[in-house]
Amino acid sequence: MSDFSNWLVDLVKSIFSAVWDFIIDIVVSLVESVLHAILSLISAIPVPAFARDGLSSAFSAIPPEVWFFAGHFRLGECFAILGSAVTFRLARKAVTLFQW
Repeated sequence: MSDFSNWLVDLVKSIFSAVWDFIIDIVVSLVESVLHAILSLISAIPVPAFARDGLSSAFSAIPPEVWFFAGHFRLGECFAILGSAVTFRLARKAVTLFQW
């Protein structure tokens, strides 16, 4: 009798596990289809004109006074330092498995 009850409990556990795996697969499939739909919507957005022309046209529209003050205040070096600080912080979080 004990063998039969153990077999029955194992059967119920395996059925529950199979149903749970099936539900997880359905959820993954639904999330995948939603993400594909979002991707197709994003890819349908047309590229703006300033992005088609490239960054050179955007930078050529900046007046010389702005370039002077950007050079005077060394904004290039400032952005490089800020970018390296953000990169260091994200790397530190990734190495510590987001515990900070």
